[in-house]
Amino acid sequence: MSEQLTAQQIYDMGKQYGATSTVSNKLIIRGASGSFIYGDLIGKNVPSIFLDFTSQVGCNAIGHGHLAILDAIDKQSGMELLHSCGNDWFNEQAVLLMKKLCEITPGDSLGKKVFLSNSGTESVEAAVKFCKARRRKNGEFKRERFLSFHGAFHGRSGFALSLNCSKKVHTAGFFHLRDDGDLSFGQQTKDRAMPVSHICFPHKYDRGSTEDFKAFLDILFLENVNAIFIELVQGEGGIRVIDHECLNLLVEKCRKNNVYIVVDEVQTGLMRTGKMFACDHYKLEPDIICIAKALSGGAIPIGATVVKKEFDFEPGQHSNTFGGNPLACRVALALINELEKINAREFFNRIGILEEFAPQGLGMMRRVVFDSKQRRDQVLDLALDNLLLLIGAGEKAIRLMPPLNISEQHLRLGINILKKCM
Repeated sequence: MSEQLTAQQIYDMGKQYGATSTVSNKLIIRGASGSFIYGDLIGKNVPSIFLDFTSQVGCNAIGHGHLAILDAIDKQSGMELLHSCGNDWFNEQAVLLMKKLCEITPGDSLGKKVFLSNSGTESVEAAVKFCKARRRKNGEFKRERFLSFHGAFHGRSGFALSLNCSKKVHTAGFFHLRDDGDLSFGQQTKDRAMPVSHICFPHKYDRGSTEDFKAFLDILFLENVNAIFIELVQGEGGIRVIDHECLNLLVEKCRKNNVYIVVDEVQTGLMRTGKMFACDHYKLEPDIICIAKALSGGAIPIGATVVKKEFDFEPGQHSNTFGGNPLACRVALALINELEKINAREFFNRIGILEEFAPQGLGMMRRVVFDSKQRRDQVLDLALDNLLLLIGAGEKAIRLMPPLNISEQHLRLGINILKKCM
């Protein structure tokens, strides 16, 4: 057995061989359990235990190495069927998962279908194609423009990337070499992988933005719009919660003007906001819902796009090699089963503790905002030195997304560490 690499060796090799991405600190993760991660900080030379308040950007909704997730992996491994192409041949786990997703998402369970893929980006890509395919089928060829919000983040490829409007670095140069990652919003249509306009986001905690949105909505032109993509709580955009009244006005106008409504629940879905889906807070039944992250159980990548039946593809219009593989689907089913067993009283107690410290947000998806990016980043680094793992959101916020089943003791511990660092 080869000798374990040192933390410095791992970091140096990552820098040498790994393409530059979003690595932002010198934490080397070696293991994890429950709400904790085991690893090393470069320069410290002492193995440490870190409290994970990121849930790995929402993927580990019920913590690391949950027994139900490990058991699902073991059972599927024991069947010696780890992969089959779920979009080419049905398998038991995939059809059970599709049925379950139709049952737990808003709307009539018998009036929906599911496309399974590998990630949030892919779930959004499929959603765009569902919208385009239905317009083509209906002969509505002038409905080419898509809408999303200022601050939006929907993924990092093609159609999904076109919808982004949170940071210039996400889109700059990827559609036209001179494209500077335009973050403007209004009626302007941007020439990306598809025509996209970004509209102002009516932030619940910013009255000015809600008033601006209402005024803008009166002049919003929708006759050539295919669909609007909505994050009810923006993740990358800074944990901004959409205003309920403004959302109702938007949905009403979209319905009157035959604009499809797509809700991106990649980060908010599966109890993160305190309900199974953020849509449930708003009594919203969208045409399409995009799901991923937590659905993986923190173990096997998976994405899902749940659509009303009338959006269904024609044979061969869309597919995916690893989508619907039995291992990922079995883990996803185990995750949903565990979420449905969460003790409601204890869960809402945890939400209350987090909300008292960080009032802005929804459920266990909250934020602390600083007066500058520099100050935010200083607190992130200081928290890491004090064994608390956090992640930023937007330009000046820290997002708080601990495991949904974290103990009250560990939740208070993380909050106290952050208070100390602030």
